[in-house]
Amino acid sequence: TSIEATDNSLAVDLEHENYAADGRSDFDLRRELVDILDIEAASCEFENDRDYEPAWNEDVHNRVLKVALRPFDAARCRNMCISLSSVSEESDLIPRHVSGGALEGKMVDYAMYLEPSPAMRERIREMLHSHARMEPSTGVSSSINQTVYAPLRHRPIAVSIETKTPDGNESSAKAQLAVWAAAQLEHMRRLSPRMHLPTLPLVLISGVDWDVYYVRADEKVGEGLAGVG
Repeated sequence: TSIEATDNSLAVDLEHENYAADGRSDFDLRRELVDILDIEAASCEFENDRDYEPAWNEDVHNRVLKVALRPFDAARCRNMCISLSSVSEESDLIPRHVSGGALEGKMVDYAMYLEPSPAMRERIREMLHSHARMEPSTGVSSSINQTVYAPLRHRPIAVSIETKTPDGNESSAKAQLAVWAAAQLEHMRRLSPRMHLPTLPLVLISGVDWDVYYVRADEKVGEGLAGVG
């Protein structure tokens, strides 16, 4: 198609061009545009109506994540919504108060994870099996993650995501992320005691605002956390 300039003095034909750097087709680009426009419309509607979190998750946040990850075969996202009290067959992955009592079980809404190749998935299975046989006292479950949720047993969680409505409790949402991340770091430590624990990215979504946080194990205080905020 072509678009002809209305100003005759600048009369030129503007040919349609696909400038996508990643080589996506016109169909894929149009599909993405339609998705983005639908997401924008839903966001405006929910913000004006002060709609509840499930509506935001279903029609906005979930769709944003799907559109963002669509070009990447090795990165995917899944709606979690499972209690932290079931992250492991052993409850001691859950962090504790300084008084010694376990923190309240929290949950995250989404987990962005890596999709391993068949060969890597087999290596993960072998590693977990070997660890369970050699180090049964660590209480590590048959999962690469801190959750026994079957679809993620052999898919490493890369980013944990918590959502809330614009007028929701930000402190509570951060606590959910912190408890979940603490369990993930503890699980990694048990799987590989000599490994330098990575810094974990966390995402807090509030309506149309997306904030990224980073958390790491604080070596100065043993199993404590540093960097949430």
